[in-house]
Amino acid sequence: MQASKRTVLLSILILLIVAAAAPFGLAPPVFVLSNLVLGFFFLMDRLRSKPDFEISRVGGEKLSLFADEEIVFEVYNRMNRQLRVDLRDEVPDFHFEVRTPVCRAIIQPHEKVRMAYGIIPRKRGIYEFPAVHARFESRLGLSLVHVRQELPGKYKVYPNLKDLRKYRLMVFGGYLSATGKRIWNQRGSGMEFESLRHYVSGDSFRKINWNATARSPVPIVNQYEVEKNQDVIAILDAGRPMSYEVRGCKKLDLAVNTALILSDIANLTGDKSGLLVFNTEIGTWIGPGKGPEHRLKLMEGLFDVDYTRETSNWQVLFGHVGRVLKKRSILFVFTEFETADEADDLLKCLPFLHGRHLVMVFTMVPENLEALGRSVPKDDSEIFLKTAALEMLEERKLILSRIRKTGVMCVECLPDELGTDVINRYIALKRKNAAM
Repeated sequence: MQASKRTVLLSILILLIVAAAAPFGLAPPVFVLSNLVLGFFFLMDRLRSKPDFEISRVGGEKLSLFADEEIVFEVYNRMNRQLRVDLRDEVPDFHFEVRTPVCRAIIQPHEKVRMAYGIIPRKRGIYEFPAVHARFESRLGLSLVHVRQELPGKYKVYPNLKDLRKYRLMVFGGYLSATGKRIWNQRGSGMEFESLRHYVSGDSFRKINWNATARSPVPIVNQYEVEKNQDVIAILDAGRPMSYEVRGCKKLDLAVNTALILSDIANLTGDKSGLLVFNTEIGTWIGPGKGPEHRLKLMEGLFDVDYTRETSNWQVLFGHVGRVLKKRSILFVFTEFETADEADDLLKCLPFLHGRHLVMVFTMVPENLEALGRSVPKDDSEIFLKTAALEMLEERKLILSRIRKTGVMCVECLPDELGTDVINRYIALKRKNAAM
C-alpha cells in the first residue's frame, strides 16, 4: 500500500492550513487534528478497499523466438465502482525482453476488459510465469493497494512461426529476394510430365511432342512439373561453434528457424521433410513426412534444441544417416567451425554422404572476424587481435575450399539472409531437377 497523488495533495493542503494558523498560535493543534482526520480516512479507505476483481490469462501459449509477442490478461471488475488497475507479470529472468512492463486500464463496474503487454522471447524452451502483481486505487482514492495473485502460466517459445507465413507468401507470390526477382514457378521447371499445351514463343524445341504435333494444326509441347515426394532432411550441428552469437542471435537459433522454414516450404511443394539434430550423439531424429501432424512434430522437436560446449562427432552422424536414410535424399547441413581440426571429421564424412545423397552445407559469415580484419589497430593488443583474425579467416577459406573440392555445395550466408539463401537454393534444385 502506498499513498496516492490525492493523499499527497491533501498533505500539502494541511501544511498550508498549518502555516496560515501559525500567526495565531494554533499551528500545533491544527497540525495534529488535521493529520488525525486524514489518517482516519486513510485507514478506513484502505479497510473498505478489498480487491474484488478476477484476473485470468487468455490467448495462445505459443510464442515465437525474437518476435514481438503479447501476453494477454482478462480482468473482470466485480465492484460497483470504477476500477483503475495496473498489472505487472512475473517474467522469467534473462530469456525475455519486456517492452511494456506495466499495462494499465480503467474498468467500469461489472465490466470485463483485456489487457496486454509486449514481450520478445530470447531463448527457445518452456517457461513458467508464476504470478501477476496488481495495483489499484482505493475507494476514496487515498491509497494505491498492491496485490500479488498466483496466476501460473506456461508458455512455449518456438522457432519464429511468423517467418513461416512470410516465406509462404513469398514462395506463393513467386518472389524470394530483396530485389523482387521472380524465382518460383512450379509448372514447366521440373522433369515429371503433367500435360500438353500449345507452343508459345520462348518454349524450348526439346519440349515439342512430335506425335501430338503431327495430329494438330499448331505445334504441341509437353508441360512438366517439379518432382514431388523427395526427402529433404535438415541436419543441425548443435556443437560448440553454433553457440556463438551473430547480431544478437545464437547461430543455432538462426539455423533452427531456417530448418523449420525449409521443412514447411518442402511440404508445400510436395516433398517430405525430416529433421536430425546431433552433437556428440544423435539428439533428435524425425523421419521424412508431411501434413499437419508432421509439422507439429517438427515444431515440438525444434523448440527446445540447445547447443553443447563440445565439438560435434561427425562419425556418429554418418553412421545414423547410413542406417535410417535408405533412399537418396537432399541433406541441408547447418554447421560451423573455427579451426581445421574441427572441420577434419566433417571433411572425412562428406565424400561418403555425398556419394549416397545430395548434400549442401551452410555456414554463416564470421562478421566479427571480418570487422577485426578490416580494422586499423592503434596499439600492440589490437595488432595481435587483427593478426589472429586474419589467420582465422585465411584458415576458414581453406576449409571452405576443401569442402567444395569434395563436390559438396558449400554456401556461406550472411546471418540475416540465411533463410532466404536456403530456400533459394532448394527451389533452384527443384527447378533444375538436381536432386535425383
